Amino acid sequence: MKKIKIFEYDCILFFLTQGLNLGIISTLIKKVNTNIIFIPIIGMIIGFIPLIIYMKNLDLNINQLNTKFFGKTIGNIINFLIIILVTMYALSSFSNLINFIKLEYLYDTPKLFISIIFTIPIIYILSKDITVISRTIVILFFIEIFLFILSFIGVTSQININELLPLFQTKTTSIIESSLIYVSYIVIPIFLLKIFKKEDIQNNKNIKKHIIISYILSNIIAFIIIFSTVSVLGTELISIYKYPEFQILKKVTLGGFIQRIESILSIHFIINLFVFTSFCFYYIKTTLPKFKLYSGFIIIICIISTYTFKNNYINLSFIIPLLILVTSKKVVKLLYK
Repeated sequence: MKKIKIFEYDCILFFLTQGLNLGIISTLIKKVNTNIIFIPIIGMIIGFIPLIIYMKNLDLNINQLNTKFFGKTIGNIINFLIIILVTMYALSSFSNLINFIKLEYLYDTPKLFISIIFTIPIIYILSKDITVISRTIVILFFIEIFLFILSFIGVTSQININELLPLFQTKTTSIIESSLIYVSYIVIPIFLLKIFKKEDIQNNKNIKKHIIISYILSNIIAFIIIFSTVSVLGTELISIYKYPEFQILKKVTLGGFIQRIESILSIHFIINLFVFTSFCFYYIKTTLPKFKLYSGFIIIICIISTYTFKNNYINLSFIIPLLILVTSKKVVKLLYK
């Protein structure tokens, strides 16, 4: 495997934490109401547990770790199960991408046509090596950040703190459940980076510092998106919309006269989902290097996600204990003493 730069690694981590958050607000708001603004904070704290475990064994990739700790047979079975989980992530993100474009952009366009439009570039980018993919992701990262900052600046005048009230009227169990869902969508995808070993990354001396900084930055952005959406639209409007993150962009005003630019600003949601889906397939391709029919596999998965998942959200919180189990050296040693 060719080496990637540490900043490219950071950018990939960023997109993995942002790729599944579109539409999650409308789901969590039903569980915790205005207390959703605390979910990114609680989720970030909880997320440090799997993140610390992730950083424990950076010298080996996840496939090598499993075969080393569990033996070749059981390790390969676990690796295959993880591929199934990654496929579920790809199904969820690609389905979300198609539903978002269908609902907000191309109302009368068949889903299959939209699916084909995005399947082709995914297959093309996966035909390149990781250096090309990572450099492309860096370019998309700068576009993403620019659009995000522009969106936040344009919506600040619409923020109404009163929309955040009342607080602390939700059951603790609902907050914990929502925080775990947040972790499964925002934090756990970082484990896809386990496909890289430490030696696959240039200038990796401070890699743990880079991981923590990127992790905190991603959670700050998630908090800003949730805070802005709730404080502008309010919980009642959010519960109506499938993608309230898009609806808030309709209120963006730049310079007092530039309006109705939500279609441009929301491109960063499409970038997030596209990069996330592509990297899921890259993980599968790298894990199964002898599998020559990955292009056909991608097409099948994309078609399945187009017609199978009608909702933009699948509860993947059950993934947390599995990934903690198979990536933690201490847990494995404890169980197999």
